[in-house]
Amino acid sequence: MENNIKFILSLILLMICSHSFAENSFKQKYPDIMLTDDYGIVKEIDIIHDIKKHGRNLVRWQCFPINSAKLSFTKWKENDPQGPSDEIVDLYDYNITIKGEPLNHFYYDRRARTKFFFSLFQKDWKRLTKNQQYFCINGEPWELEGKTQGWVWNKIQTKKGCFSIFTGDCGPRFPNK
Repeated sequence: MENNIKFILSLILLMICSHSFAENSFKQKYPDIMLTDDYGIVKEIDIIHDIKKHGRNLVRWQCFPINSAKLSFTKWKENDPQGPSDEIVDLYDYNITIKGEPLNHFYYDRRARTKFFFSLFQKDWKRLTKNQQYFCINGEPWELEGKTQGWVWNKIQTKKGCFSIFTGDCGPRFPNK
């Protein structure tokens, strides 16, 4: 009986060590792209897709606890620069602010979006983050202001799925997103 317990404990220890080694080797392979723990959300296939599509030096992945993030927006009426110039629409400038250590992070979109796009994003944000502990966000570094790092975001991902501002940019694990 005692030998069985030792054997089982040895197997558990071996599994923990091999899992830890696999995680560390993944982070070591892409230290310039995967900046934080991936919590099992971002896979190597996601990073390879980003490298092929955007180049190795463009995007960075970071993962955060969902309870550290806040989605905020401002809204106003104006013509959409990518729509008809004589049509006034509701435009939304939105961002995701993350309280972190040692830096806070401020992720924002490249431009203001129409109500239609913002509604899609807000709906998917709620769906993807509901009952999840962590989310990952992919973006390009922008500017550092004090203790806040600015980023231009490209996509968010949880274990439930992905949302990208670029159609089809979620990669082969999430087709049609």
